[in-house]
Amino acid sequence: MVIYIDDCLIIAPSDAEVMKVYSDLKTKFKVTNKRPIDEYLGVKVEMRADNSMKLSQPFLTRQILDKMGRNQRTKGRLTSQILEQDTEGNKN
Repeated sequence: MVIYIDDCLIIAPSDAEVMKVYSDLKTKFKVTNKRPIDEYLGVKVEMRADNSMKLSQPFLTRQILDKMGRNQRTKGRLTSQILEQDTEGNKN
């Protein structure tokens, strides 16, 4: 059997719980601990003073804005439209 995992993120209410999972994995697999984390698969991870996390995707946002022609060079204006889910499956 072969198991290959490139990236894995363990999040739990306490460091002790995270380390328990990490220790259990380490007994069976070659793993590395790259703490603290500041970015994971394109998601920016910010730890707050109250131990909560803020997750954001500034890289994806920048990529979308660049594709729409708004970037630091052009300072172009964007318009927006609010889309609602079509539960009937109709195409508008």
